[in-house]
Amino acid sequence: MNCVSREAGLAPRRSVLWLLWVGLAAGPVSGCGLLFDQNLGRQESSSLTTEVSDSQTPDANQPLPETPNNAVDPARPIDEACLGPACEADHCFNGVLDGDETEADCGGACGPCGVRFLSVAQFGACAIHQSRQLFCWGSAEHGGRGDGSIEPMAAPTRVLGLEGVTHVDAGNYGGCAVAHGGEVWCWGRNDYGALGYAPNDGPSTALEPHRVELPSEVEIRQVVRGYEHACVLSAAGEVWCWGRGIMRGVAPPPYTDSHLPARVVSLENIRSIAAGIRHTCALRSDGAVLCWGEPNHDVLGRQTSSESPAGMPGRVLGFDAATQLGCGYRNCCITDPAGQVWCWGENSTGALGLGHSEAALEPQRSPSFDGAVSLTISVANACAVMANDEVWCAGRNNSSLLANGTFDDSYVPVLNSAVTRGSVQLGLGAQHACFLDAARAIVCWGSNDPHLQRASPVSLTFHVPSPIALP
Repeated sequence: MNCVSREAGLAPRRSVLWLLWVGLAAGPVSGCGLLFDQNLGRQESSSLTTEVSDSQTPDANQPLPETPNNAVDPARPIDEACLGPACEADHCFNGVLDGDETEADCGGACGPCGVRFLSVAQFGACAIHQSRQLFCWGSAEHGGRGDGSIEPMAAPTRVLGLEGVTHVDAGNYGGCAVAHGGEVWCWGRNDYGALGYAPNDGPSTALEPHRVELPSEVEIRQVVRGYEHACVLSAAGEVWCWGRGIMRGVAPPPYTDSHLPARVVSLENIRSIAAGIRHTCALRSDGAVLCWGEPNHDVLGRQTSSESPAGMPGRVLGFDAATQLGCGYRNCCITDPAGQVWCWGENSTGALGLGHSEAALEPQRSPSFDGAVSLTISVANACAVMANDEVWCAGRNNSSLLANGTFDDSYVPVLNSAVTRGSVQLGLGAQHACFLDAARAIVCWGSNDPHLQRASPVSLTFHVPSPIALP
């Protein structure tokens, strides 16, 4: 299908989502937060980490935005006339009636050109279609696709029962989505009640989405999911979490596990949240960044003590005025008002672009990423989209994720040749990556294990980016 916009010269907005869960064997990979992209399929994060947000750097003094940092705020508003199950015409990709387009032409979304948001997991990905239906593909070992199957799937399949999806955070242990007018639905592993029901009250792994019971008056803006917990951000700037006790952020030790969402009362006026596998961070409207969860790998960006326990939100050292936040598997990055990028946490592959492979307890400057319009981080890699549309990446390269003509790892960012100019979102998995190009089509490259990109032997690595078509 030839989905061509009728409007010439319309510059697409850049996605700003971070990988929330990023690739270790058996870990979710989706990113949340910064004007940094999330794991592609979000997110929407990032725990990243979620539709695409405005790429402009948010001002910490401005009021809370209408959409989450890892949510898709498309280049054009979606016209109701252009939503539907199928598109008969070869245009309408931008979601509005332009020129000689009619409601009959735009009876539905235009295939891959209708993709609103992408969330990449460790061994798979999910995409929100312009019709607001959710599709996932790749591994489903832990119910990570939500389509009722545990078999690897090379072609995207629809997540069962969800309509009106506005945000998704995909992961290898499962995912969560906001759908049906603001409800939160999760699927996959239910360790510690991460799906919102007691471990003894249902299956240990849910192959289909399960609704999380949140107060009806709470308007959900963003959802992030880790291995054993999940959190949401409300339109009022409140954070609610459930799952493993140390990751809920609601009370000091001894920590109590619970499948029931509880408000993190110490957090108010929160602009965005981001999560890794066992930690969560929040960016407050005054620019403060607060993190909680398991303190391993220096992921909290601060020292912990009995006065400042790991399971309660505590301020990241050295920053009072961060403008963006994003987290990967066991690491995070923020930007300051000058556009400088600072990162901390796990760095064994040099993913943080610091020029070395040592973990960072406190935020360290990553000057090669300064000025990034968006930044996506995973356990093994990080990529930044610059203002001139160039993409620079650091970290592991055994599956050609750096796309620089070699298989050599790099502790400093190198120019990436895979991502096309004008792309609106970029996300990283454990050994694969995907992006939405200027026409909002999905393109992926890297390892195809298991069935990340297309029906072909799982041992193949695709050095040339390959398109992924939704049904």
